[in-house]
Amino acid sequence: MRLIIAGSRSLTDYGLFTYCVQQTQFAAELQPSTCTILSGCARGIDRLAIKWAHEQGLSVERHPAKWLEHGKAAGFRRNEQMLLHANGLLAIWDGNSRGTEHCIESACKRGLPVEVFTVVLSANSSVIVRRFNF
Repeated sequence: MRLIIAGSRSLTDYGLFTYCVQQTQFAAELQPSTCTILSGCARGIDRLAIKWAHEQGLSVERHPAKWLEHGKAAGFRRNEQMLLHANGLLAIWDGNSRGTEHCIESACKRGLPVEVFTVVLSANSSVIVRRFNF
């Protein structure tokens, strides 16, 4: 399996991240001998995915955006490049990030299995997680 784990830069809680990974439909396939994690290397979920993958002994393939070369389109171009090499997407999204939204939409258009955990902070600072599969 070549799984993109991507998400919002605003989400930095490692406990929340590991909860989502443990609950994902892809969990059984996240084995060191058969899985590579693709990461866009942005702060937030992307970097948590790299940390987690290393702790689990999984291979990591890094796809940093080329901001100087592509300007504001760099994140979207990076997403498209990762999707060429992936066979699934796990997105952990704050519901606002345009980059994560783009990655979800592009993966769906390509027919890849996609799972999205949408994380919302409620008024009393509790966390609400909603899970969607496409």
